[in-house]
Amino acid sequence: MNVNRGPHGFGPASTNAKSPPELAPLDELEIDVGVFTRLLRRRYLAILALAGLMTLAALPSILSLKSMFSASTQIMILPPAEQSLLGTEHEVSLSQEVQRIASRENLDVVIDRLGLSDVPEFNPAHREPSWLARQFPTLRRVDMPGEAGSNRDAVVESVSAARAVYQVAGTPVVEVRFSSEDPALAAAGANTTIEVYREHRNAKFQERMKSALSWLTDRRAASAALYEQAQQEADTFQATHEVSTAGGPDAASVILTSLTEQQTDLQARRSSVLEALAAVATEEPSELGGRSPEATELQGLRRQFETKRNRLNELTATYGSEYPAVVTLSNEVESLRDEINSRIAVREEALTLRLEALDREMERLDLRVDEAKGKAADESSKVAELTTLQDRAGELMDEVKGLDEQIDMLSASMSANAVEVETLVPATVPRWPITRGKRFYLMMTFAVCLAGAVTIVGLWDLINDRVRTVQQIKTAGSLLQVGMVPVARRRTLKSLHQIIRNGTDSFFADEVRNALRAMEADADGPIRSLMVTSAGRGEGASTLSRALALTLEADGRKTFIVQCDAGAKARQFGIGLRGSDHARVGAYKPVAKLAPDTGLSYIMCDRPGTGFFPNDDETLAIKRYAELAGAVVIFDAPAVLARSSGRLPSGLGDRTLLVMRWNSVPRKTADMVVARLDSSDGERLFVIMNAVNYRKHALYGVPDAASFRALAPLSTT
Repeated sequence: MNVNRGPHGFGPASTNAKSPPELAPLDELEIDVGVFTRLLRRRYLAILALAGLMTLAALPSILSLKSMFSASTQIMILPPAEQSLLGTEHEVSLSQEVQRIASRENLDVVIDRLGLSDVPEFNPAHREPSWLARQFPTLRRVDMPGEAGSNRDAVVESVSAARAVYQVAGTPVVEVRFSSEDPALAAAGANTTIEVYREHRNAKFQERMKSALSWLTDRRAASAALYEQAQQEADTFQATHEVSTAGGPDAASVILTSLTEQQTDLQARRSSVLEALAAVATEEPSELGGRSPEATELQGLRRQFETKRNRLNELTATYGSEYPAVVTLSNEVESLRDEINSRIAVREEALTLRLEALDREMERLDLRVDEAKGKAADESSKVAELTTLQDRAGELMDEVKGLDEQIDMLSASMSANAVEVETLVPATVPRWPITRGKRFYLMMTFAVCLAGAVTIVGLWDLINDRVRTVQQIKTAGSLLQVGMVPVARRRTLKSLHQIIRNGTDSFFADEVRNALRAMEADADGPIRSLMVTSAGRGEGASTLSRALALTLEADGRKTFIVQCDAGAKARQFGIGLRGSDHARVGAYKPVAKLAPDTGLSYIMCDRPGTGFFPNDDETLAIKRYAELAGAVVIFDAPAVLARSSGRLPSGLGDRTLLVMRWNSVPRKTADMVVARLDSSDGERLFVIMNAVNYRKHALYGVPDAASFRALAPLSTT
């Protein structure tokens, strides 16, 4: 199949070829929606291989997995009925009971009762060594951390991980779940956990009750001894001080009361005397004075005095003061006044004496009252002290009675349980495992490994900095990509002769031909001399130089190939040119020798001391020789970075073609090579990508990916 295409491998080729258009700049940070799909399509073999290797590494662990069974029992924890009858019922804290069920003490009992220390599932010391440990004995210590019976903590940790105790949300139900590789052991583990909890809980309760009863008994004996001591002190005090706390007042209080009454009576009498003394001189006698004979007689004299004085005033007003009757009556009035005053003085003196007597008696009575008060106060303090002693004894008696009641209550509760454990759903032997089969884990492992492989390959592809198109070279400058040569099925000289002249690989031949046309169109003239080089060896520069020569020969243009590369790959193209057949260039007499099997003419650079690279005089002689012969010179130059070359391969031709193997040259290397070649004057630099895989190239999402995607199926035919 012979398809004539444009300079980039697609579109019709034109005899008047012009410079191909520049490709759109490639933004490597741009991510489209198809980047993941393209990654899978171009790297699926690597992804599958890497995922397979990782899955294979995890296969021993997957095959060693065993099925796990789980059994659960549900219980309800209630206060015992005896507490309700005794009136001591208290609310059960389910959170605390859950902690008691899951305690280390209960767990140790379950382990010993079920013999879990001898079960390999829970004791690492009884497990068979893994395949890895058998292959590497040094890992056996890591795989088997202890001997049997010496790693109790490891057994406890394994059993604790297999057991779960929790309260069912929103209910007073507690569930115990136990997981094991043995279904019967799973059911036994759950049921035994409840049995051990019930026994241990009641045993602890009985132990606390006995301890409390012993403490109360000792406390009761101590309180009884204190009561007897307090009662004895009260009795001794009462007998010593003859104090009674019986009903009624004591003798001191009775005397004090009597004296107080006398004192009150005496104060009343004194007040009466004071009142009578104050009323003696008044016209109206006091009530007390009115009851005495003296007061009555004095009152009669005053009435007489008043009567006669009134009569005197009348007579004086009628007859005058000189009237004999008036004088007589006036004398009588004066006489009565004197007698009244005399009697008042006598009365006042008598009352004063009486008041003094009462005051003396009041003083004596006050002394007796004070003495009685002292005796009464002393008697009251003794009574108060006796009362205090008796109250203390009473309090101790009440304490002894309260302790007796508590002892009776504890004695009655000794036969009761701490809590009532009602089993709602006992654990039964499970029929189906809770874990999935090995096939499921194998599939999940492969899926995880596949995701990991995609990530690894994606990261590797992301950091891959190898050149696939000229837009990836930062120092390109005026660099022009003239072709994307696909992978040829055969690259020997005979095969190239068949490819170019017979069209056995149309895509390869068309790309070489289009590259020539692109270089001639860009330089506005036919090629007279062309240097073909590469970044490093193995890029295909010698192969493409022969392909270009064969293409020019096929178009009727004579071509000389100057063999400047010392590589074994380059020298194998010099078929039939050995020994004396080599042209001697050192004497400035270049001679082209014809290869008999391909018809290509070679000028070999094999001058001793200069290697394979011609100097400036030799290069000028070769160009003149070719110009006289009307031939195109193609210099097959060594790689730019080849250490065997003594000088930079530049300045040999008017055009330089840099051959880069697709997805092989790192970008930094390509930048350095292009910078070196682009620094020479008078040359036009072109790049051709060699050994391009169209299908994979299209999967990198480059701007011209659609064209390569369409050509990928055709390039393999």
